[in-house]
Amino acid sequence: MPVFEEWDADLQWFKPKPRRKAGQVTAFLTCAQMAGMVLALGIATDVFLNRATDRIGALLPDYPRSLIQATISGVGSLFFDNFDPDTRRSVSRIVARNLSKVFYLNLAGFALGLDRRLPQKKHARVPEVGATYDDHHASSSPYRSSLDIRETLDGFVNGKFDIPALMGSNDEILGWNGLEVTGKLRPNASDVASLGPDFEAEWSQTFANNPNKPMVGLTLVASNAGDPSKAPIGQYFTHSVFNLYP
Repeated sequence: MPVFEEWDADLQWFKPKPRRKAGQVTAFLTCAQMAGMVLALGIATDVFLNRATDRIGALLPDYPRSLIQATISGVGSLFFDNFDPDTRRSVSRIVARNLSKVFYLNLAGFALGLDRRLPQKKHARVPEVGATYDDHHASSSPYRSSLDIRETLDGFVNGKFDIPALMGSNDEILGWNGLEVTGKLRPNASDVASLGPDFEAEWSQTFANNPNKPMVGLTLVASNAGDPSKAPIGQYFTHSVFNLYP
């Protein structure tokens, strides 16, 4: 950033250089425009987020407002597969129509309420991409517990946590991933042999000579890692086993 002041040894203070007054004014206006843009963006986001939450809440009266708002913001989750197709389409339209309005504001700061649309052009149709994608194969077993509400992360999903309040107070639970115990395992020689020649060949090629490459991961998660809509609201922990290199 250009320096618009110079040090005065006698006054022990900064004084502006007269020849750079125009530059100072320009810098001040630029900062003011940026501050105004940030303020406008924050206000617009709150307005459209609340509007979307109200409309989705009317469609889904059984779901807490905090959960709906957290889902729209990307810090919560609703299992839309449990809804009928018409409801899913309606929810998607509401989110798209309201939140797209804050996608871009005028970066120059001259018309802070100006909405912009990001043009998207399809360059190639590749329907096969991702069609057979498989992530880590996992087996998860959730268990209901007698833990306190703040000892698991279930409140983020079931609506028991007031997420805006947690964010406003920078609550320490926001920095916790819920992984209380983790582990990595490698089979021994007898395990490898018992799994057959195909497995043994893959093991020899990929894992055998790399002792720092585990095959299986174990986690104890402080939440219900399954579909919470199919279980009573409460505090859960989940034991998960998954392969690390599918």
